[in-house]
Amino acid sequence: MTLPTNPTAEVDIFGGFRVTQGPFVLDIGAMYYWYPRERQYAPVPGAVLPSLPNGNVTLKDTDFWEVYGKLAWEVMKDKFAVGANVYYSPSWLNTGASGLFASATAKVTLPSFKLGIGLVDEVGWYISGEAGYYWLGTTDTVIGVFQPAINLPDYATWNVGVAFTWKVATLDLRYYDTNLSKENCNVLTGDPTAGPGGVPSLANPGGLQSKWCSPAFIAALKFDLVASQNLK
Repeated sequence: MTLPTNPTAEVDIFGGFRVTQGPFVLDIGAMYYWYPRERQYAPVPGAVLPSLPNGNVTLKDTDFWEVYGKLAWEVMKDKFAVGANVYYSPSWLNTGASGLFASATAKVTLPSFKLGIGLVDEVGWYISGEAGYYWLGTTDTVIGVFQPAINLPDYATWNVGVAFTWKVATLDLRYYDTNLSKENCNVLTGDPTAGPGGVPSLANPGGLQSKWCSPAFIAALKFDLVASQNLK
């Protein structure tokens, strides 16, 4: 899946500071999301087309910034940890609508086990999950896109999964879901593949429905390149 504006990439630029006090870790910072070479679909001068084939329109650019705070508590060392996160942007995806996201996390680290297969010896693993809620505000009035301004829908989201670690590699198997309706999913995503059949509203006059927010299972393979500097 890509953004409707078809950027060549998503570049995340962030910075902040971290404070550790016993089992507590506080992380505060800011992040800028840059989507280079976006293309606009809207009935305005300079846009690629008046709209996407299904009638959805997009902004000229969706670059935006947010600040965040994260607090982690290792309840039982190397066994059980919980956390709380808060993110805020004054203009979520450059819509002019404020965005506030808050979530709680939990992680249970289980005893490692041995595979004895080739180079893969001892494998660590853990189960983790997150539950959060997004509060979104009202967009700016943007000719051809948000005309009139609309109140973006709030929504809940959650995930749960299991991850296996070996040296610097982590294989994460995770289930994601949200309570967004297909109509509200289209409002937030501008999905070019969204189809008719939903209930029309001010924010979604065509009643277009998107499957982009449907339940999903995602497998991700990650590598901690910083940790690799400490390998013998």
